[in-house]
Amino acid sequence: MLEQFVKRIAETTRRAKSEASLQIKLETILAELLSLYGIDYQPSVNETLSSQGLSQVDSTRPDSLFGHVVLDYKAPGLLKNTKELRKAKRQITGYLDNVTAKDRVTEAQKWAGILWDGASITFCHSDGRGWQWSGPFPVSEASLLRLIGNYRALKRKPLTARLLAQSFGKESDVARAAITTMCDHLSKPRHRTTMLYREWKRLFEQVSTFGLDQLPALKAWAASLGIATKDASQILFAIHSYYALVVKLLTSELLTTINPVAVESICQQMANSSVARLYQLLADLENGNYWHSLRISNFLEGDFFSWYTNERSNALAAAIQEVAAELLQFEPATSLIKP
Repeated sequence: MLEQFVKRIAETTRRAKSEASLQIKLETILAELLSLYGIDYQPSVNETLSSQGLSQVDSTRPDSLFGHVVLDYKAPGLLKNTKELRKAKRQITGYLDNVTAKDRVTEAQKWAGILWDGASITFCHSDGRGWQWSGPFPVSEASLLRLIGNYRALKRKPLTARLLAQSFGKESDVARAAITTMCDHLSKPRHRTTMLYREWKRLFEQVSTFGLDQLPALKAWAASLGIATKDASQILFAIHSYYALVVKLLTSELLTTINPVAVESICQQMANSSVARLYQLLADLENGNYWHSLRISNFLEGDFFSWYTNERSNALAAAIQEVAAELLQFEPATSLIKP
């Protein structure tokens, strides 16, 4: 299988007239290659490190950043030139130095750099003391396996505000599915849900400077999703509930990284559980049992936004599992979190 990719890459490199044309072709081949190993390759391309929340000041633009792997393409055959190779290495280590500035020991070991000119590949990693290089290696089945190995090991996304917003913002597929399903339940709620909703609405109207009927943009957004209810307060309550759930699950993931006893995070359990088990996990999350097991008191004790634990359905369970599964795409131990 990999032999065919080696041949395609060689032909692409032979035909490429510039670094830009090579990058375009190799990115397509790389996405196809990684998909065979279950990796949905969707990199940030030519975006500054600062715009991605990975550096406060760095305005440099890696050719490709996916998970914790920085990849820079070079003109066909350029890495054969010793002087150009040294220059390209400095560029990669510059990127890596910026994204690991706060922790050159622990954080650096979660990152890797790659240089690729079509004909050969060079790899960079940290040994805990500094950046170590290996290669250049000719493109072969062996070097492609190493390339794949880097992405498989480091495919989790850095935990930054920008990437979280992309994955969980109200225009994301995850948010649309969860909020729409929550609105369906709120249109025909159980008794306890009605009580929590009314109390939230009363308090919200006390602190808000506008009435819930003064939200035409919110209603228009809901209509675009096919949400049946025209009550803006129900839509807003669903949105608040969704984001509260995201924050709770994100907090649980962060706690897992600093808890030496925890083996499997609650998101891992939720993403692979039955519906009955999922609702038990959610109940433990909302009533405080989960947090008590981590010796944390009074963090959650069944707030307004716990209503969804009483509204059981396969559709709602599936939407919540999608939230948990999406969080598993992030590396919770990322130390550089831009507020």
